[in-house]
Amino acid sequence: RVREREGVIDIDIGDKPSHTRFRVLGTTPSSASRTDSCLTTLELFPKQGRTHQLRIHCKEHFGMPIVGDNRYGGLDLGCGLLLAAVDIKVAHPDTRVELTFSIGEPERFLRLKQQEQL
Repeated sequence: RVREREGVIDIDIGDKPSHTRFRVLGTTPSSASRTDSCLTTLELFPKQGRTHQLRIHCKEHFGMPIVGDNRYGGLDLGCGLLLAAVDIKVAHPDTRVELTFSIGEPERFLRLKQQEQL
């Protein structure tokens, strides 16, 4: 279980600074999780874009890899890697106006949460 409701992770990756802000969005009771009795949904905001930054930060800072992350020891619940960009902001290349693209929480995330609550 993530103890802090929000914060900043500062863990260098490959001797390069790497910062990620995080916020807990909620928890789901889970009989499948190994060390806790819940799955935690996080909102992650990487400042840099290091390879595997979010995956490494979750594993190292929280001591819990992302569900389905077989590279970093994540629990395999049969639904793949539960990591998705649901909001992204970019500057338009010509006008520099900020554009935001959003999707809802992926269906497979919702299905797993519903399945785990049974």
